[in-house]
Amino acid sequence: MSFSGREIPIHVVGAVAFAVQGMYISLYGPMYPRLLEHFQLSQAQVGWIASANFLGSSSAMLGATWLMGRFGVRRMLTISPLLVGVGAIGVGISGSWTLALVFALIAGLGTGGVSSGINISLASLPERSAPVLNAVNGMFGLGSVLGPLLVATLPGSTTRWPFVVVGLLAFMVLAVARGLPHTAPTSAPRDTVPRAKRGITLFTLLLFLYVMTEVGAGSWMTTHLAPQLGARNAAALVSGFWLAFMLGRFAGAPLAARFAPQVLVPASAVLAIGAAGLATIPDLRVAAYILLGLVLAPIFPTTVAWYGQHLTPRRLPVAMTGGTMGAVAIQPLMGLAVSSSSVAAIPLVLLVLAGCVLAVSVWIRLFQGPPEADPA
Repeated sequence: MSFSGREIPIHVVGAVAFAVQGMYISLYGPMYPRLLEHFQLSQAQVGWIASANFLGSSSAMLGATWLMGRFGVRRMLTISPLLVGVGAIGVGISGSWTLALVFALIAGLGTGGVSSGINISLASLPERSAPVLNAVNGMFGLGSVLGPLLVATLPGSTTRWPFVVVGLLAFMVLAVARGLPHTAPTSAPRDTVPRAKRGITLFTLLLFLYVMTEVGAGSWMTTHLAPQLGARNAAALVSGFWLAFMLGRFAGAPLAARFAPQVLVPASAVLAIGAAGLATIPDLRVAAYILLGLVLAPIFPTTVAWYGQHLTPRRLPVAMTGGTMGAVAIQPLMGLAVSSSSVAAIPLVLLVLAGCVLAVSVWIRLFQGPPEADPA
């Protein structure tokens, strides 16, 4: 199936794929209470399923440059949704915690392939990569709104159907990806920037800390709010976070067209610090999480575009792997913080992480020169 033989642009495929991927990833936080009960886990253990997913994603990103060079973007974006579908359905029907972790790892391989293929291709655009990346990544936010709503709508005792539904949707992405042109854009295989090693290290650290903040908020908001509001209401309210996140991504498109990444990224981090601080106040915590989703949203796609302005996008998977490792690291860290203290530790951890995002973004801005001219 290729939609009447017509080719589909990479940004359209990316929008559809990111919407389904957002649904899948946003299931985990709202599903934690059900997984705890179904598999009889502790708070520290339950986060490992999201860590397994992001570990698979990291592995796929590390191999993305080689895979795209050997198989091309079109084939990579056909295989990756298949892995997401198999993995998500496998998590839903698993009878043991170990098997669920294995399928989460498989799904993670797929999400890493999708993210790498889309973001590398769009970061390679000669102009306006930041607005396009924000708009396409906004569809991830849309999917992230629908994921928690799916959990809240389906029967409260089941762990199966939310993952199965999203897995089936991932198979539908295959039909769209098959419409990609066989010569979908990829980045040029050259380095043009001196001191590239330091630049890659700084951007990797920035994405590591940012993803820790984003995933920490989205995954643990339910746990923070559940004692006050109940697990079902808290799961539904996570959609408010992801709705604000989606709107922030779409709003980031015109903002990125007006403001340079080295301005927009630190400014968003400052606002995130304020939002995380408000989440420590019981009467403001719901509104604070929604604000946090709004202001965090432009950071990732704008950072990807910022990277592409100074370094060859061919090495972007290295920095993006840092982001997925942040998603792996935040789960046991937050679980340990909650176990050793209480759910009140969640916004404090987010506050510290947002401060670190600001520090590294300012570091990059201070020590990085203007974009290197392309000799081609």
